[in-house]
Amino acid sequence: MGDQGWIGVENKDWLRPTAIQLRMCSAPTTFQWVKGHSDDPGNEGADQKAKEGVQKSQVDNIDLSVDPRFDMQGAKLACLTQSLAYAGILEQRDHTVRRKTQKVIEMIQISFKSFSQYTPTSAMIWKSIRSKDFRRNISDFLWKSTHDIYRVGGFWTNIPGYQDRVECSTCQVEESMTHILTECNSAGQQQIWTLAKELLQKKAQTWPEINLGTILGCGLYSFKFDNDKTDLGKSRLFRIVISESAFLIWKLRNERRIARAANIDFQHSSLKIRRLWIQAMNTRLTLDREMTNKRKYGKKALSQNTVLRTWQKTLKGEADLPDNWISSPEVLVGMVFCLV
Repeated sequence: MGDQGWIGVENKDWLRPTAIQLRMCSAPTTFQWVKGHSDDPGNEGADQKAKEGVQKSQVDNIDLSVDPRFDMQGAKLACLTQSLAYAGILEQRDHTVRRKTQKVIEMIQISFKSFSQYTPTSAMIWKSIRSKDFRRNISDFLWKSTHDIYRVGGFWTNIPGYQDRVECSTCQVEESMTHILTECNSAGQQQIWTLAKELLQKKAQTWPEINLGTILGCGLYSFKFDNDKTDLGKSRLFRIVISESAFLIWKLRNERRIARAANIDFQHSSLKIRRLWIQAMNTRLTLDREMTNKRKYGKKALSQNTVLRTWQKTLKGEADLPDNWISSPEVLVGMVFCLV
Protein backbone atom coordinates (compact mmCIF):
# COMPACT_ATOMS: atom_id res chain seq x y z
CA MET A 1 0.00 0.00 0.00
CA GLY A 2 2.81 2.38 0.84
CA ASP A 3 4.61 1.63 -2.45
CA GLN A 4 1.42 2.69 -4.27
CA GLY A 5 1.26 5.98 -2.41
CA TRP A 6 -1.80 4.86 -0.39
CA ILE A 7 -3.98 5.65 -3.40
CA GLY A 8 -7.47 4.21 -3.09
CA VAL A 9 -6.78 2.70 0.35
CA GLU A 10 -9.71 2.96 2.75
CA ASN A 11 -8.99 4.29 6.25
CA LYS A 12 -5.52 5.35 5.14
CA ASP A 13 -5.56 8.22 7.63
CA TRP A 14 -5.31 5.51 10.30
CA LEU A 15 -3.32 2.85 8.47
CA ARG A 16 -0.57 5.15 7.20
CA PRO A 17 0.59 6.37 10.67
CA THR A 18 0.52 2.75 11.86
CA ALA A 19 2.72 1.66 8.96
CA ILE A 20 5.12 4.54 9.62
CA GLN A 21 5.41 3.55 13.28
CA LEU A 22 6.32 0.02 12.18
CA ARG A 23 8.87 1.43 9.72
CA MET A 24 10.56 3.23 12.59
CA CYS A 25 11.31 -0.09 14.31
CA SER A 26 14.78 -1.49 13.66
CA ALA A 27 13.60 -5.11 13.74
CA PRO A 28 11.37 -6.63 11.01
CA THR A 29 7.64 -6.95 11.75
CA THR A 30 5.56 -9.92 10.62
CA PHE A 31 1.81 -10.51 10.65
CA GLN A 32 -0.05 -13.79 11.11
CA TRP A 33 -3.63 -14.33 9.94
CA VAL A 34 -6.01 -15.60 12.62
CA LYS A 35 -9.42 -17.05 11.84
CA GLY A 36 -12.23 -14.92 13.22
CA HIS A 37 -14.59 -16.20 15.94
CA SER A 38 -12.27 -19.11 16.74
CA ASP A 39 -11.79 -18.29 20.46
CA ASP A 40 -8.40 -16.72 19.83
CA PRO A 41 -7.74 -14.37 22.82
CA GLY A 42 -6.27 -11.61 20.66
CA ASN A 43 -9.05 -11.75 18.09
CA GLU A 44 -11.81 -11.86 20.70
CA GLY A 45 -10.17 -9.00 22.58
CA ALA A 46 -10.03 -6.90 19.40
CA ASP A 47 -13.73 -7.57 18.76
CA GLN A 48 -14.56 -6.47 22.30
CA LYS A 49 -12.55 -3.26 21.94
CA ALA A 50 -14.29 -2.55 18.62
CA LYS A 51 -17.71 -2.92 20.28
CA GLU A 52 -16.67 -0.60 23.09
CA GLY A 53 -15.45 1.91 20.52
CA VAL A 54 -18.68 2.12 18.51
CA GLN A 55 -20.71 2.58 21.71
CA LYS A 56 -18.75 5.66 22.82
CA SER A 57 -20.70 8.90 22.74
CA GLN A 58 -17.58 10.89 21.81
CA VAL A 59 -14.73 10.07 19.43
CA ASP A 60 -11.31 9.58 21.04
CA ASN A 61 -8.73 12.21 20.17
CA ILE A 62 -5.87 10.06 18.88
CA ASP A 63 -2.52 11.54 17.88
CA LEU A 64 -1.93 10.53 14.25
CA SER A 65 1.15 12.70 13.73
CA VAL A 66 4.20 11.00 12.23
CA ASP A 67 7.95 11.58 12.05
CA PRO A 68 8.52 13.22 8.62
CA ARG A 69 11.86 11.37 8.28
CA PHE A 70 9.96 8.10 7.86
CA ASP A 71 7.02 9.47 5.89
CA MET A 72 7.66 8.35 2.32
CA GLN A 73 5.74 10.57 -0.12
CA GLY A 74 4.22 9.54 -3.45
CA ALA A 75 4.13 6.19 -5.22
CA LYS A 76 7.00 4.17 -6.66
CA LEU A 77 7.12 4.34 -10.45
CA ALA A 78 7.53 0.57 -10.61
CA CYS A 79 4.17 0.18 -8.84
CA LEU A 80 2.30 2.98 -10.63
CA THR A 81 -0.21 2.11 -13.34
CA GLN A 82 -2.33 4.39 -15.48
CA SER A 83 -5.51 3.54 -13.55
CA LEU A 84 -3.74 4.04 -10.22
CA ALA A 85 -2.38 7.42 -11.34
CA TYR A 86 -5.85 8.49 -12.46
CA ALA A 87 -7.30 7.41 -9.11
CA GLY A 88 -4.62 9.51 -7.41
CA ILE A 89 -5.61 12.55 -9.48
CA LEU A 90 -9.26 12.10 -8.52
CA GLU A 91 -8.33 11.95 -4.84
CA GLN A 92 -6.70 15.38 -5.11
CA ARG A 93 -9.90 17.00 -6.37
CA ASP A 94 -12.17 19.00 -4.11
CA HIS A 95 -14.95 16.68 -2.92
CA THR A 96 -17.40 19.22 -1.57
CA VAL A 97 -20.59 17.43 -0.55
CA ARG A 98 -23.81 18.82 -2.03
CA ARG A 99 -26.29 20.10 0.55
CA LYS A 100 -29.01 17.79 -0.74
CA THR A 101 -26.68 14.81 -0.55
CA GLN A 102 -25.59 15.69 2.98
CA LYS A 103 -29.22 15.94 4.06
CA VAL A 104 -29.97 12.43 2.78
CA ILE A 105 -26.78 11.06 4.36
CA GLU A 106 -27.85 12.47 7.72
CA MET A 107 -31.28 10.86 7.28
CA ILE A 108 -29.64 7.48 6.68
CA GLN A 109 -27.39 7.95 9.71
CA ILE A 110 -30.32 8.80 12.00
CA SER A 111 -32.32 5.78 10.81
CA PHE A 112 -29.39 3.41 11.27
CA LYS A 113 -28.45 4.80 14.70
CA SER A 114 -31.97 4.11 15.96
CA PHE A 115 -31.37 0.47 15.02
CA SER A 116 -27.75 -0.10 16.06
CA GLN A 117 -26.91 2.72 18.51
CA TYR A 118 -23.97 3.97 16.46
CA THR A 119 -23.70 6.35 13.54
CA PRO A 120 -22.20 5.08 10.25
CA THR A 121 -19.77 7.35 8.43
CA SER A 122 -20.55 8.67 4.97
CA ALA A 123 -17.82 6.38 3.61
CA MET A 124 -19.59 3.36 5.13
CA ILE A 125 -22.86 4.45 3.53
CA TRP A 126 -21.34 4.84 0.04
CA LYS A 127 -19.59 1.49 0.37
CA SER A 128 -22.84 -0.23 1.40
CA ILE A 129 -24.53 1.03 -1.77
CA ARG A 130 -21.92 -0.93 -3.77
CA SER A 131 -22.77 -4.14 -1.92
CA LYS A 132 -22.57 -7.29 -4.03
CA ASP A 133 -26.03 -8.18 -2.73
CA PHE A 134 -27.52 -5.50 -5.01
CA ARG A 135 -28.00 -5.79 -8.75
CA ARG A 136 -26.25 -3.03 -10.69
CA ASN A 137 -29.41 -1.12 -11.54
CA ILE A 138 -30.44 -1.28 -7.88
CA SER A 139 -27.08 0.19 -6.82
CA ASP A 140 -27.54 2.97 -9.39
CA PHE A 141 -31.01 3.69 -8.04
CA LEU A 142 -29.76 3.86 -4.42
CA TRP A 143 -26.77 6.02 -5.43
CA LYS A 144 -28.90 8.54 -7.36
CA SER A 145 -31.54 8.63 -4.62
CA THR A 146 -28.89 9.30 -1.98
CA HIS A 147 -27.58 12.19 -4.09
CA ASP A 148 -31.22 13.34 -4.51
CA ILE A 149 -30.74 13.92 -8.24
CA TYR A 150 -33.96 12.42 -9.57
CA ARG A 151 -36.22 14.98 -11.24
CA VAL A 152 -39.21 14.90 -8.92
CA GLY A 153 -41.20 17.45 -6.96
CA GLY A 154 -39.57 20.85 -6.54
CA PHE A 155 -37.23 20.29 -9.49
CA TRP A 156 -40.09 21.27 -11.85
CA THR A 157 -41.24 24.38 -9.95
CA ASN A 158 -39.52 26.96 -12.16
CA ILE A 159 -39.71 25.12 -15.48
CA PRO A 160 -42.47 26.59 -17.68
CA GLY A 161 -45.04 24.07 -18.83
CA TYR A 162 -44.03 21.39 -16.32
CA GLN A 163 -45.32 22.80 -13.03
CA ASP A 164 -47.98 20.08 -12.98
CA ARG A 165 -45.21 17.55 -12.25
CA VAL A 166 -44.45 19.16 -8.89
CA GLU A 167 -47.38 17.54 -7.09
CA CYS A 168 -48.35 13.90 -6.81
CA SER A 169 -51.43 13.46 -8.99
CA THR A 170 -53.01 11.16 -6.41
CA CYS A 171 -52.20 12.86 -3.10
CA GLN A 172 -52.02 16.48 -4.31
CA VAL A 173 -48.84 17.16 -2.30
CA GLU A 174 -45.32 17.93 -3.51
CA GLU A 175 -43.54 14.79 -4.63
CA SER A 176 -40.29 13.64 -3.05
CA MET A 177 -38.51 10.30 -2.78
CA THR A 178 -39.84 10.01 0.78
CA HIS A 179 -43.39 10.51 -0.48
CA ILE A 180 -43.00 8.19 -3.48
CA LEU A 181 -41.41 5.29 -1.59
CA THR A 182 -43.17 5.44 1.79
CA GLU A 183 -46.18 7.80 1.86
CA CYS A 184 -48.00 7.89 -1.49
CA ASN A 185 -51.59 6.60 -1.62
CA SER A 186 -51.28 5.49 -5.25
CA ALA A 187 -51.72 1.79 -5.87
CA GLY A 188 -48.49 -0.08 -5.26
CA GLN A 189 -46.58 1.58 -2.43
CA GLN A 190 -48.50 0.27 0.58
CA GLN A 191 -49.23 -3.12 -0.99
CA ILE A 192 -45.59 -3.77 -1.89
CA TRP A 193 -44.36 -2.98 1.63
CA THR A 194 -47.07 -5.25 3.04
CA LEU A 195 -45.84 -8.08 0.79
CA ALA A 196 -42.22 -7.36 1.77
CA LYS A 197 -43.04 -7.49 5.48
CA GLU A 198 -44.97 -10.76 5.04
CA LEU A 199 -41.95 -12.35 3.37
CA LEU A 200 -39.45 -11.01 5.91
CA GLN A 201 -41.59 -12.22 8.81
CA LYS A 202 -41.25 -15.75 7.51
CA LYS A 203 -37.59 -15.36 8.45
CA ALA A 204 -37.96 -13.40 11.70
CA GLN A 205 -40.58 -11.31 13.48
CA THR A 206 -38.54 -8.20 14.27
CA TRP A 207 -37.28 -5.85 11.54
CA PRO A 208 -36.35 -2.14 11.36
CA GLU A 209 -39.04 0.41 10.58
CA ILE A 210 -39.31 1.14 6.86
CA ASN A 211 -38.53 4.76 5.99
CA LEU A 212 -36.39 6.47 3.35
CA GLY A 213 -33.28 6.29 5.55
CA THR A 214 -33.75 2.54 6.06
CA ILE A 215 -34.33 1.96 2.35
CA LEU A 216 -31.29 3.88 1.11
CA GLY A 217 -29.11 2.50 3.91
CA CYS A 218 -30.36 -1.10 3.76
CA GLY A 219 -26.90 -2.28 2.74
CA LEU A 220 -25.60 -1.27 6.18
CA TYR A 221 -27.90 -3.52 8.19
CA SER A 222 -26.43 -6.64 9.74
CA PHE A 223 -28.42 -8.84 12.10
CA LYS A 224 -27.01 -11.06 14.86
CA PHE A 225 -27.78 -14.43 16.40
CA ASP A 226 -28.12 -14.69 20.19
CA ASN A 227 -24.42 -15.63 20.36
CA ASP A 228 -23.58 -12.27 18.68
CA LYS A 229 -22.49 -13.87 15.41
CA THR A 230 -23.78 -12.35 12.17
CA ASP A 231 -26.93 -13.92 10.73
CA LEU A 232 -25.83 -13.84 7.09
CA GLY A 233 -29.12 -15.18 5.73
CA LYS A 234 -31.33 -12.67 7.55
CA SER A 235 -29.03 -9.74 6.74
CA ARG A 236 -28.81 -10.59 3.06
CA LEU A 237 -32.54 -11.25 2.66
CA PHE A 238 -33.30 -7.86 4.22
CA ARG A 239 -31.05 -6.04 1.74
CA ILE A 240 -32.52 -7.88 -1.23
CA VAL A 241 -36.20 -7.56 -0.30
CA ILE A 242 -36.02 -3.90 0.76
CA SER A 243 -34.01 -2.75 -2.27
CA GLU A 244 -35.99 -4.74 -4.83
CA SER A 245 -39.31 -3.58 -3.35
CA ALA A 246 -38.27 0.09 -3.36
CA PHE A 247 -37.06 -0.15 -6.95
CA LEU A 248 -40.35 -1.74 -8.05
CA ILE A 249 -42.31 1.10 -6.40
CA TRP A 250 -40.15 3.58 -8.30
CA LYS A 251 -40.72 1.79 -11.62
CA LEU A 252 -44.49 1.65 -11.08
CA ARG A 253 -44.52 5.37 -10.26
CA ASN A 254 -42.61 6.17 -13.45
CA GLU A 255 -44.99 4.11 -15.56
CA ARG A 256 -47.97 5.86 -13.98
CA ARG A 257 -46.57 9.43 -14.17
CA ILE A 258 -44.57 9.26 -17.42
CA ALA A 259 -45.51 6.34 -19.67
CA ARG A 260 -49.24 6.76 -18.95
CA ALA A 261 -49.25 10.49 -18.23
CA ALA A 262 -52.13 11.02 -20.66
CA ASN A 263 -54.42 8.95 -18.42
CA ILE A 264 -54.50 10.92 -15.17
CA ASP A 265 -56.70 8.36 -13.41
CA PHE A 266 -54.58 5.32 -14.31
CA GLN A 267 -53.71 3.01 -11.42
CA HIS A 268 -52.12 -0.46 -11.46
CA SER A 269 -54.41 -3.25 -10.34
CA SER A 270 -53.74 -4.99 -7.04
CA LEU A 271 -53.37 -8.32 -8.86
CA LYS A 272 -50.75 -6.93 -11.27
CA ILE A 273 -48.77 -5.33 -8.43
CA ARG A 274 -48.69 -8.61 -6.52
CA ARG A 275 -47.64 -10.51 -9.66
CA LEU A 276 -44.85 -8.03 -10.45
CA TRP A 277 -43.53 -8.15 -6.90
CA ILE A 278 -43.51 -11.96 -6.78
CA GLN A 279 -41.84 -11.96 -10.21
CA ALA A 280 -39.15 -9.59 -8.91
CA MET A 281 -38.44 -11.85 -5.92
CA ASN A 282 -38.38 -14.99 -8.05
CA THR A 283 -36.09 -13.31 -10.59
CA ARG A 284 -33.68 -12.49 -7.80
CA LEU A 285 -33.94 -16.03 -6.44
CA THR A 286 -33.12 -17.37 -9.92
CA LEU A 287 -30.12 -15.07 -10.17
CA ASP A 288 -28.83 -16.30 -6.82
CA ARG A 289 -29.13 -19.91 -7.94
CA GLU A 290 -27.29 -19.20 -11.19
CA MET A 291 -24.53 -17.29 -9.39
CA THR A 292 -23.52 -20.45 -7.49
CA ASN A 293 -22.08 -21.86 -10.75
CA LYS A 294 -18.33 -21.74 -10.06
CA ARG A 295 -17.47 -22.98 -13.54
CA LYS A 296 -19.27 -20.01 -15.10
CA TYR A 297 -18.55 -17.25 -12.57
CA GLY A 298 -15.27 -18.40 -11.02
CA LYS A 299 -14.25 -16.30 -8.01
CA LYS A 300 -17.38 -14.16 -8.35
CA ALA A 301 -19.64 -17.17 -7.73
CA LEU A 302 -21.80 -17.23 -4.60
CA SER A 303 -21.42 -20.09 -2.17
CA GLN A 304 -24.39 -22.44 -2.13
CA ASN A 305 -24.54 -22.10 1.66
CA THR A 306 -25.02 -18.33 1.31
CA VAL A 307 -27.98 -18.79 -1.05
CA LEU A 308 -29.54 -21.55 1.05
CA ARG A 309 -29.30 -19.45 4.23
CA THR A 310 -30.69 -16.36 2.47
CA TRP A 311 -33.89 -17.96 1.19
CA GLN A 312 -34.45 -20.44 4.03
CA LYS A 313 -38.03 -20.33 5.40
CA THR A 314 -39.30 -18.24 2.45
CA LEU A 315 -39.98 -20.89 -0.21
CA LYS A 316 -43.30 -22.42 -1.15
CA GLY A 317 -43.43 -26.13 -0.31
CA GLU A 318 -40.02 -25.90 1.35
CA ALA A 319 -40.64 -28.96 3.55
CA ASP A 320 -40.86 -31.12 0.41
CA LEU A 321 -37.64 -29.79 -1.14
CA PRO A 322 -34.26 -31.55 -0.89
CA ASP A 323 -31.71 -30.10 1.55
CA ASN A 324 -29.78 -28.63 -1.37
CA TRP A 325 -32.47 -27.43 -3.75
CA ILE A 326 -30.19 -25.13 -5.76
CA SER A 327 -29.13 -27.59 -8.42
CA SER A 328 -32.24 -29.76 -8.54
CA PRO A 329 -33.15 -29.96 -12.26
CA GLU A 330 -36.77 -30.89 -11.65
CA VAL A 331 -37.50 -27.72 -9.67
CA LEU A 332 -38.80 -24.77 -11.69
CA VAL A 333 -38.81 -21.12 -10.69
CA GLY A 334 -42.34 -19.76 -10.35
CA MET A 335 -43.73 -23.13 -9.30
CA VAL A 336 -42.01 -24.73 -6.34
CA PHE A 337 -39.90 -21.61 -5.82
CA CYS A 338 -42.85 -19.22 -6.02
CA LEU A 339 -42.80 -16.99 -2.95
CA VAL A 340 -45.87 -16.24 -0.79
